[in-house]
Amino acid sequence: MFAVEDQITQQSGLRGGLGGAAGKAADSADEKDRERPVSEHDLRAERLMNIIMSSVKADSWAEVGGPGSISEYNGLIVVTQTDEVHETVERVFDMLRQAAGLEAAKGTKVVR
Repeated sequence: MFAVEDQITQQSGLRGGLGGAAGKAADSADEKDRERPVSEHDLRAERLMNIIMSSVKADSWAEVGGPGSISEYNGLIVVTQTDEVHETVERVFDMLRQAAGLEAAKGTKVVR
């Protein structure tokens, strides 16, 4: 698993599929999400995830039938992928931080 703090956004949100009781809770949360307006945080997180999915081995993500997943939780981008894809995603995050004039947060961790 690969988690990188999203330095652009700091509010919470939950995306992704869960099974069993957790899935039911997520479905309930999805219903609440539909009731509230889409926040700037949610839009930025979606854009960031779309950049990653479209620029890093696009055929390897669950949305197109691949094994990889990406989601946002509480200001974190969580990626489940192969080691090779993780390394590429990490380089993309580094380039995006550099382009934005940001340094890696001190609490940023890569967990494999």
